[in-house]
Amino acid sequence: MSSGIDKSRLSKDVGRAPSTAKQDDPAIDLFEYFLTEILSLPSLSEINSSELDEDMENIMTGYSVYLQNTNIPVNHRAYLNDTTKLPTSFLKFTTLKEYLSKAINLMTKTFPDNEFLKDKEAVGDISGKKFAKACKRKQQEKDDSFGHESKIGLYRVARHGNRGRFVPHWTSLVNVEDICSNMVSKTMRGDTINKLTDKRLAIVTTQQCVGRGGETGLMDVKNFQYDQSLDVFDPKWVERKTLHSYSCPIVPNKEGWASDWYHAFGCYAACGGGLYRHKDDKSTKLFPHLASMAGSGVSRHITEVLRKYHHRITTYSR
Repeated sequence: MSSGIDKSRLSKDVGRAPSTAKQDDPAIDLFEYFLTEILSLPSLSEINSSELDEDMENIMTGYSVYLQNTNIPVNHRAYLNDTTKLPTSFLKFTTLKEYLSKAINLMTKTFPDNEFLKDKEAVGDISGKKFAKACKRKQQEKDDSFGHESKIGLYRVARHGNRGRFVPHWTSLVNVEDICSNMVSKTMRGDTINKLTDKRLAIVTTQQCVGRGGETGLMDVKNFQYDQSLDVFDPKWVERKTLHSYSCPIVPNKEGWASDWYHAFGCYAACGGGLYRHKDDKSTKLFPHLASMAGSGVSRHITEVLRKYHHRITTYSR
C-alpha cells in the first residue's frame, strides 16, 4: 500500500454542496493535528498508509479518548497560529462527535477492508454512549493543554492520576506509578493481611509483561531465569488460555521507582510474602494465594486493588 492519505476524499462525494464539503476541513485538520503533534506521526499526506491500516484500532481509540478529555477551542486553528490567544469557548459534544465521525469516515473510505473499521460494535464503543458521556463532563474536569502538548511516541505513561513530570498519554488510562506510590505509603513489613507488597508486584508484573489479569497467578519461581546477554531477569510468562510459556524479559523502569519491577520484587521478598512463608509451604508459585483462585478471581482481585488505590479511577467512564 502506498504512502499518504488523500485528505479531500470526503469532499469528493458526488452530490455534496461545496459549502457542506468545506465543513470537513476543520475536522480533518484536528485529526491531523492529533497524529502529528500528539503521536509524533507524519502528516496524512506523508504517512505510511500500510502502517496506519495496521495500527488503526490504537490510533482511532486514542483520538476518541483525546477528544473526550481535552478542551478543544472553537476555531482551533486560530489558537495554533497564535499561541498567545486564550480560548473563550470550546467545542461541545455534538461537534466533537461530528469531528470523530468525519475522521472515522475518512479512514473507512481509505481502508474499506480494515478489520477494526468493519467491526460496528468496536467502532461504536469508541464513538457511542461512552464517548457521549465522557464528552459531556464538566469543562473544568477536562485538560486545557491543547496547543501546548509535547510530542510523544506511542506507549508512554497514563493520562489520569498524579502525572508528576511525565507526559500523559492515552494508551493506558490507569497510572500504575500513581497507584503503586499510594500502596507504598501504606505498606508495612510482614503485613500478611493487606498483602500490599504482593498486590503491588502483581500489578507491576501484569503491566510489564502486558499480560491478562489472571496470568500472574501462574508464575512459577522454578522457571525464573537470568538472561546474561540482556542483563535482565526473565520470569517466563504463561498464557492462561493456552498454557503456552515464553520468554518475557523485564527491564528496569527508569521513569518511576514505585512501578519498577525490581523494586517491587525486592519489597515483596523482604517485607511481604516472598520470603515470609511457612516452612511447610512447598508451593513454588510466586503468588500462592493467587494461584489458588479459580476462573477470573485474579482479575477481579487486581481490579479491586486498582480501584482502591487510585482515588480518581471511578470518575472516568472508561
